[in-house]
Amino acid sequence: MEVNERIVEEYLKTVKGWFYMTDIPFEVPHNYSNIDILAYDAKNNRYYDIEVKYRSAFKISKNDINKEDGEFSRFLNQLCRTERDDKIKEIIGENREVIKVFVTTRQCFGKTDDTIEKEFLKKLGQRYAHPEVWYFDDIIPELYKQTNIKGRYNSELLQTIRLIQAYL
Repeated sequence: MEVNERIVEEYLKTVKGWFYMTDIPFEVPHNYSNIDILAYDAKNNRYYDIEVKYRSAFKISKNDINKEDGEFSRFLNQLCRTERDDKIKEIIGENREVIKVFVTTRQCFGKTDDTIEKEFLKKLGQRYAHPEVWYFDDIIPELYKQTNIKGRYNSELLQTIRLIQAYL
């Protein structure tokens, strides 16, 4: 699991208090893919299929929205694979709504204009109810706030955040 997925995993555990599974493989034609995180919010009885794409300097251009071979379509197609949905049904059962979540940076979708985010949610919404986009720009500060300099933490990520707090 890459560090970006670990950040989201820690966010789900520490901030949201959700249950989750990570790095769930499923077969696709001629290869394998994976679900980064499948999460369950027990308080609201909701399942979340979470795809994590951290892009520090990368930005999807508006011209990319309609390209079949562009990053925009690639990200959408990854979340919308039939094989992915089948794997989720295998784990949680049939007839359960799953909220699709794409986690990225504001830089990736454009910091000053929400056109790309709106189009991404619109296209996801054609297939799935209530899709969401979450941003590392919000997640990391929230994790930072939840970490106490005198707290006890078992995860390397929260220990690192606590260490950074101690030296700032």
